[in-house]
Amino acid sequence: MNLNYFKALERIVTLIDEETKDDDYETNQGRKFYTFYRDGNELPGGKIKFAVYTGMVKTGFRPSDSPNELPYNIPGNAMLATYLQLVASNILNQVDSSSVYHSWSLRLSQKMSQHA
Repeated sequence: MNLNYFKALERIVTLIDEETKDDDYETNQGRKFYTFYRDGNELPGGKIKFAVYTGMVKTGFRPSDSPNELPYNIPGNAMLATYLQLVASNILNQVDSSSVYHSWSLRLSQKMSQHA
């Protein structure tokens, strides 16, 4: 593990933080890092489907590359929670920030139990 690895982890946590926030229908302020539009992603009247806060990470795609009816992929969130726990375990003795990955893992697991 080198500096690039830890920079990548920081970017991943930043993205996770942004993608767990709710979307604002009127101002479209919920999507900062990544936006995507395709036919079938809109509500009546042409508005894009937005997400309310659940604590899970939003995604626009299923593994089949089909659009999601709802913006959450439960297996993907479960895999992310597991991966973050693994990262926290692997870097526990190397950096103080391992608790960040552990807390995100727990938070995602709790929110999936609550909303999925």
